[in-house]
Amino acid sequence: MADVVHLTEQLAWILAAGAEAVDAHEAPQARSMLRNLARTVGAGVPLHLAPLADLRIATLQRERLVALSSKVDPHDEGWESIPQLLRRNGSTVPSEDLQRVDRMYERLQQEDHILRHTLPEQCDIDITDNDEREDQPRTFDDWLETAGKLADPTEYRAAWQSLMQTLGVPAETSGEPGHQQWATGADTLSAWIPDGPITGSQISGINADLVICWCGMSDRAAALIESGEAGRTRFVEPYQPLETIAWTVHQHRAGDYPDQELPAVLMMHLREGTDPRLAPPPPYPSGRPIPRPPAATAPPPGDVEPLMPPE
Repeated sequence: MADVVHLTEQLAWILAAGAEAVDAHEAPQARSMLRNLARTVGAGVPLHLAPLADLRIATLQRERLVALSSKVDPHDEGWESIPQLLRRNGSTVPSEDLQRVDRMYERLQQEDHILRHTLPEQCDIDITDNDEREDQPRTFDDWLETAGKLADPTEYRAAWQSLMQTLGVPAETSGEPGHQQWATGADTLSAWIPDGPITGSQISGINADLVICWCGMSDRAAALIESGEAGRTRFVEPYQPLETIAWTVHQHRAGDYPDQELPAVLMMHLREGTDPRLAPPPPYPSGRPIPRPPAATAPPPGDVEPLMPPE
């Protein structure tokens, strides 16, 4: 049994490594699928129960979770979160373990909110080139941290709208609640910032290119999204589009897009979900080739005869 567990851990590691090796430009869905497979194989349970397996509660071992998973359907509207799932009729989980799940779940949700509003790699990139915004966050890191402290969804949406307008991207509210249109020329991106966590009951009715999950999402919603129920809508945490924005601004200031305006480059990367630090796939929007190392110019060693072409 120990050998089987060790084998699955290695397989999960290989799948996770494969996900990072996939070209995000060419196959974003493949990367997502491999990451989900890695998490499922590593936990030994279906994807929607992986968060519960990560809690490492002794009375909720894999065998019990597997038995529980046979009774769970992501399309069942009777649950949204793991604690609700455990309290359904027929659950045999002791009350003290349920309370422990509640406490740990609440703590993890608080930690996740902080992580959603923290850039993985501190970039220290100024939002603008001037010092006129003395009463506003100076860097993108500061902006994200400040946004994470907002509790009112209206203020949170206004912060994103103001940021995009500061960077030269027209951002207007649309008729649907919480929706904004970010547009430059022919490029338009519809973004939805909901009032709170995304729930499973909302998935089928979402009409947006990008959903900024600033309060996270329920476990059932995550399971439905990973099963492909949301179509081509991209669900992101706040740090993800902001990281794209910050490094796009940095690369543009460094001269990587000499024949394009910043708003157009921003929209290109935000629409495609691409990393501006990576070489773009052809055709190259700015006409720049992939950087290549300089050719070697040193003469061959004196004790080595050069190869001669055949006669």
